Amino acid sequence: MITPDSNCTTCKACIQICPKKCIGIDEFNKISINSTSCINCGACERVCQITRPLTYFTPSMIYAAYNKNQQELIRSSSGGIGGLLIRICLYSNFKVFSASYNDDTLPVIQEVIPSNIEKALKSKYCYADINDSYIKCRNYLKKGEKVLFIALPCQIGGLRLFLNKNYENLFCVDLFCHGAPSAAELQMHLNYKNSKKKKVVDVQFRDKSVSKWGDYCFGYRYSDGSISVGPALCDYYFSNFIKGTFFRECCYKCKYAKFERIGDVSIGDYWHITPKHLDASTNGISAVLINNEKGKVLWQLISKYCEYEEGTKKSVEYATHAVLHPMKRPDTYMSHIKKTQEEYNQMAKKYERTIKQMFRLLRFKFSK
Repeated sequence: MITPDSNCTTCKACIQICPKKCIGIDEFNKISINSTSCINCGACERVCQITRPLTYFTPSMIYAAYNKNQQELIRSSSGGIGGLLIRICLYSNFKVFSASYNDDTLPVIQEVIPSNIEKALKSKYCYADINDSYIKCRNYLKKGEKVLFIALPCQIGGLRLFLNKNYENLFCVDLFCHGAPSAAELQMHLNYKNSKKKKVVDVQFRDKSVSKWGDYCFGYRYSDGSISVGPALCDYYFSNFIKGTFFRECCYKCKYAKFERIGDVSIGDYWHITPKHLDASTNGISAVLINNEKGKVLWQLISKYCEYEEGTKKSVEYATHAVLHPMKRPDTYMSHIKKTQEEYNQMAKKYERTIKQMFRLLRFKFSK
């Protein structure tokens, strides 16, 4: 039987593998086990990534790339490679799993179909609930279907252990990860943003429709059709995400934050790159790491739809700490999930009011 641990990523591999369904997760993202129902079969221990070894791949090819489709590029957070992989694989008869917003505007890993590709685009900046996607993925694989699974590295690690088999028809893409707050954090922020008259129905944490790639602007769309946009610094949730002050405990000890990767392909922002041939003014450039033969297959599927050039290990390491080390747990760390909604609202209002006052003072100072 597994034991609750602060290193738990809540990948839910143990929950999905348990034959007695006696493992659960509480509102604080802590795993719990009904010892009365448990039969000590050991299935949960065999899929636990805290203790089980995993196979990693050293990238053999690195590219700086962006999607040639400008509309898709604008609607993405980075270079549009994730969206391109989803679209091309769907048209190539793959089953595709990726993070999308549910009806409560919280991210979940679910099957993507052609009519809801749009929901799978853009960074979610919150840990997406796995639900029963491992079970559904396994069912497709056993039927001989090709599956593309795009997720955070710890979610890919959980999938590989859950399957316990190297399926030739499974293709995994891991995302460079800065760290991920729990869904409870985002839920509290959405509750704060909601009112009696309107509710948040869509969140864009990297809204390129109002700014350039790298400018970090948020966008909230409400049920009454209104839209709120602004710089990340002015949003309590977004600013805390950038500073890494409220990630899950496991994020600060992440074993996947290294150059060797768990996915067949790895993708993320290619920050600070000075391209040799690419248009540096484009609306996003992605780093694409090809980690094994399956990765080469995926790259062959999409490369003709990309503008790209070769990158280097050094430049990728300069672009993101996600291939070097986990985010350092800051001295200002503060989890909100054990606070009341009223306490959260007060903290968010105080922060956002202070920031707005600072912006007004700066505008006054530089207008003189």
